Amino acid sequence: MLKYILRRILLVLPTLFVILVISFMVSRSVPGDPVFLAMDGQYRPGSNVDPAVRQQVYAGMSHKMGFDQPMFYVTFSSVAYPDTLYRIMQLTERSNLAEMVHRYGDWPEIEGYHESIKRLIVRCIGTPVKPEERAEILEVQVAAEELLTVAMPEEISYRLHWLDSLRLMSSLLQGTVGEQILEVQTKFVEVQAHSSRWKLYVPTLQFHGFQNQFHIWLTGILRGEFGKSYVDRRPVGDKIGEAMPWTIFMGFFSFAMAYLIAIPVGVYSVQNRNLWQDRTATILLFLLNSVPTFVMAMLTMTFLCNPEYLQIFPTSGINSDGAEQWPLGYRLLDYAYHLTLPTLLFSYHSIAFVSRQLRGGMLEASHADYIRTARAKGLPEGTVVWRHLLRNSLIPVITHLASLLPALVSGALITETIFSVPGMGQLTIQAISSYDHPAIIAVFTITAFATLIGLLMADVLYALVDPRISYDKK
Repeated sequence: MLKYILRRILLVLPTLFVILVISFMVSRSVPGDPVFLAMDGQYRPGSNVDPAVRQQVYAGMSHKMGFDQPMFYVTFSSVAYPDTLYRIMQLTERSNLAEMVHRYGDWPEIEGYHESIKRLIVRCIGTPVKPEERAEILEVQVAAEELLTVAMPEEISYRLHWLDSLRLMSSLLQGTVGEQILEVQTKFVEVQAHSSRWKLYVPTLQFHGFQNQFHIWLTGILRGEFGKSYVDRRPVGDKIGEAMPWTIFMGFFSFAMAYLIAIPVGVYSVQNRNLWQDRTATILLFLLNSVPTFVMAMLTMTFLCNPEYLQIFPTSGINSDGAEQWPLGYRLLDYAYHLTLPTLLFSYHSIAFVSRQLRGGMLEASHADYIRTARAKGLPEGTVVWRHLLRNSLIPVITHLASLLPALVSGALITETIFSVPGMGQLTIQAISSYDHPAIIAVFTITAFATLIGLLMADVLYALVDPRISYDKK
């Protein structure tokens, strides 16, 4: 058994690494620019901050987040792509340049075109003009900035034609930025003329060492640093630390309640199989398992939290007003009072599932030779059922138990949201609705790790409850 556990742990490590790679790739594939999302609102596009200051803040945030480093330890690409493309700070510019390389294949010409646009923008910003003439320069600057975000030849040609028409219609532009506009047009013609798409089919492998985005992200994850929330700029680890205890509390008691109820119900159904007690329990549990969680939550809130019917439980929250000033014992009772109904809703599906699975497993095992032998020896029926029959019928129950850890981490999304319980489920829903990518990736990664641990625990428990299962035999 010990050797098997060690082998499983060694297998978990590469599996966990693959999960971390997937989490990282998902975090880098989300829509939008994560650097802009991480910046304060006053520096984001559309604000009144000077573009040069915004660019400086962007560069600092990009360096802090590690976005000025290559993506992974190695990069498999083609010779058409430069090995320094990651140094282009703006994500939209970097994506645009990568698309142009894919279209034309000649990086030196594309880089020259890109630099000519930058020189045009710098010239627009640095040209001293009268206030009433500033609008013409600003129009050229906006058109030039748009060129940094497009890669389709039709779109580029349209904007270049627009810039040239502005130049021809204005003597001011001809004397200030006209030369830079002509340079941009010339550079784009050279890009089209020197297309080298054959370079896209010549592979290359580049090694970057430990100075890459994944390594920076991974070391942060191992230290428990999941980044800062895009919503309130708080560390995601702190938000998870606040939400996790409530979910663990609800999950632990809901699973304990589910097994304490489901196992006796399943055994009782087997002892009275095909009688009215068994049929009644089967129908009730089937109906219970068929009701969606949100429907059951609405029903319980209507009939058990409503003064027009029975106001037994509160409708939401985890404590009463002013409960922070109460003694510890009263606060614990208040927490239990508020979380009783959400915990019951968290567990009722498990009660129905576990009891039905246990009933089926016990009915199948009841015809086994060792059960007939135990009865032939004259053992009491209770001993036969609870010691021999139950133990060898727990495989489906243990399989369900493997989902305990992921549920304790991910929480009950619907239940926590409806009853305003500040647990992991509510945190996940809020993160998804507000596009808080660091929080989403953190929950995904922790849940995946908990799933691996749960599966390892289930494999060990299989051998403990069923002597027919042995991991040491070849």
